[in-house]
Amino acid sequence: MVEIVSENRLSLALLRGVLWGMVGAVYAALFVALWQVFSFQGLETYAFLIAATLAGAAGAAVYGSMQVAIIGTVTGIVVSTAYMIAVSRQVTLWEILSVTAAAGVLLGGVFRLPAHFTRGEPAKALAGLGAGASSGLLVMLLKWAVPAVSGIRVIAGLLVVATGILYVSSVNWWVANVGSRIPRFFLDAVVSAAVAAIVGGSVWILGGPVVEAVGPGHDALLQMVSVLLPSAMIGGAIAGALSGALLELFGFKPNL
Repeated sequence: MVEIVSENRLSLALLRGVLWGMVGAVYAALFVALWQVFSFQGLETYAFLIAATLAGAAGAAVYGSMQVAIIGTVTGIVVSTAYMIAVSRQVTLWEILSVTAAAGVLLGGVFRLPAHFTRGEPAKALAGLGAGASSGLLVMLLKWAVPAVSGIRVIAGLLVVATGILYVSSVNWWVANVGSRIPRFFLDAVVSAAVAAIVGGSVWILGGPVVEAVGPGHDALLQMVSVLLPSAMIGGAIAGALSGALLELFGFKPNL
């Protein structure tokens, strides 16, 4: 009996490690892109924290709020692409974020999924938002206190581990105290808007040059993102896989 339980636990640990590795890679990619974009927009002081916060929300949406995340993702892709083509001029990041977020609010608040599909899901994304903000602040302080914490692979790995642990530790509270008290349509709208804006911004970064919707200097932004992205994704994937597997082995997971 002990051997069966051990084998099951190892299988679950392996599965959770793979899932967390994938989410860690997605988180790291989003973090790097958002960090560079907001720095490019003149928000160097706050870019790191903003990027960690939004990446945490998006990662949690992918991991625990898939249905709402799908609405936001499709909205962000379609609306941002259609808008850049329709206006036929240079478009700022803030313009894209505003348009896609507004569309996300409308579709996320209006489009209704069955309750058993979305029970607690928006609250999980908000848990990721809080975990991302907290881990971003912690890693910022660690970077300041420990000069050795400087490589993007190390930074991404630390953010993934901290965000994952804080998410697992707090998601029950968010679901019980936020998901059950705030109207579901409001939470759906907020999460859908956040995901739509992040995806729309990503489309602007990669697709803007194709439709000539971005200004000078955009090539430098793409170059910086392309340089940092591979190392960040490797660090995020390794850290996510290891932390996910270890958390499963020690039975540390939310009771949802």
